[in-house]
Amino acid sequence: MLPAFILKYKFETDQYIWNCKMPIVIFHGDQDEIIYFGSSLKLQKKFKKQDTLIILAGQGHNRMTDNSDYKTELKKVLSRKNDDRVCFGVPLTRGIATARQRGLKPRA
Repeated sequence: MLPAFILKYKFETDQYIWNCKMPIVIFHGDQDEIIYFGSSLKLQKKFKKQDTLIILAGQGHNRMTDNSDYKTELKKVLSRKNDDRVCFGVPLTRGIATARQRGLKPRA
């Protein structure tokens, strides 16, 4: 669960998505009560062609790793042959921190 203090910050992940050269894979439960599911749908509109949003039906914010669909889809992602690297992220939270740590700038 995210600490309440972090929810007051605006994370503009959509400004950094094009700087990520490897494919991006985002898993998001459609019943997430912490991170608004619609944010992933909005972010998906800015995806590059190799990026993927995997929607986990009925999944809330916690215990995603116990979800059988998550396990199945994760195996598929990790078995991809053509991808050198895959960037996993949580929309609007960790992605921005990682981008800034790597010195990436928002897209103009």
